[in-house]
Parts: sequence; C-alpha cells; structure tokens
Amino acid sequence: MGDPKNSGIGSENTYHCAYNFPAVLLTLGPSKWDDSLKTLYFSLLKDTQWRVRRTLSFSIHEIAKIIGPAKSKLELLPLVENLLKDTNDVWDGILHNFPEFIKSLNQEDWGTCILLLSKI
Repeated sequence: MGDPKNSGIGSENTYHCAYNFPAVLLTLGPSKWDDSLKTLYFSLLKDTQWRVRRTLSFSIHEIAKIIGPAKSKLELLPLVENLLKDTNDVWDGILHNFPEFIKSLNQEDWGTCILLLSKI
C-alpha cells in the first residue's frame, strides 16, 4: 500500500497507509521499525499529496512514543524540521502535537526542539 508507485493525485492507498501507520507500528512492535517500517515511513513523508504528509505530521508524536527517545532524536527530529518547512496544512500537525513530541524525547534534547520552533 505504501509503495511510492501507488502515490500521486487521486491515490487513496498512501493516505490510508499514513493514517493507519501508528497502529501498524504499535501492533508489530518497535523492533519492526528498523526492519521495514522506517523505510515505508520515510517514503510516505515524500508523498506528493499534502494530505498524506499532514496525516503523518499529526501522528509523529505517536511514532516517537513507540520507537523511544534515542531513535526519535536521531530519526524523527530531522523529519520534524522538514515538516515545519512544508505547507501550513502539514506543519499545523507538528505544532498541534509538539508538546507530546517533546515529552517523548530525553529532557536534554528539549532545547533542540525549541530551536526548531524559533526557525519558523
């Protein structure tokens, strides 16, 4: 479903994949993040449909809770920075759940998150 070949205008597959991604990761467990789901997640973030990226931006804090603070810092924090540069509809999701995202990180990484906000 999340194959980039299936994306594009009018494709519902990638939207549904993005919408259900946190539940799939939670069900399969954080060990599947490195196995295969991380690649799919990064692919979905490059989708041309803003609503796919928006859906992911509204749930990135849930992904962070599942994969833990270390991986969230290394792998999701750069994504947050990119999503904050996207359309208003997309970065709205980041801002809406930013406090929850920060809570998923170690306290020493909170300053980096605040710096990201100061750039927008």
